[in-house]
Amino acid sequence: ATNLKCQRIFYMIVGLISLMAIN
Repeated sequence: ATNLKCQRIFYMIVGLISLMAIN
């Protein structure tokens, strides 16, 4: 597996962007 921290941060940012896009 690759860096879990980088993946976690990446998905967190994507989630925030999607939330902002919905609002």
